[in-house]
Amino acid sequence: MMKDLILVFLVFTAGQTLYSFDEREKAVTLYPGNVVTLDCEAIPLQLLFGRLLFNGQPLEGARINGGLYPGSTDDLGMFQLETRSDVGNLQVELDNGWICTLPVKPLDSGYVLRIGNVELAEVQCTPLLEGPLAVSQRDDVDT
Repeated sequence: MMKDLILVFLVFTAGQTLYSFDEREKAVTLYPGNVVTLDCEAIPLQLLFGRLLFNGQPLEGARINGGLYPGSTDDLGMFQLETRSDVGNLQVELDNGWICTLPVKPLDSGYVLRIGNVELAEVQCTPLLEGPLAVSQRDDVDT
């Protein structure tokens, strides 16, 4: 005799934080005497808020990596990003091909980290490629 089993996972938080977990349904078919082990992982998350500046001016359209999904800055240089709570750095991609590394300080409590204004002229930035190879944007050439 075959029975279909529907499992419902309830996730209770152990504090004041956000968690990410796989919410997809899983179909399991059990036969008499079978045992199935299902693993579920809850990953603690944090929300990061900040503003990127370059020489005191808002940095619009900068791509930010290091979160669950890439983010970007708006016309005021503001961004919001959801990351794992153990992330140590964010990578900011500039239009000129440079990459800037922003350190992320661990939270003592809660899940919201307000980074504040970050002046990219004061953080570690490097070109995407170094040496004889160069990455640049090419102007359209009429032929």
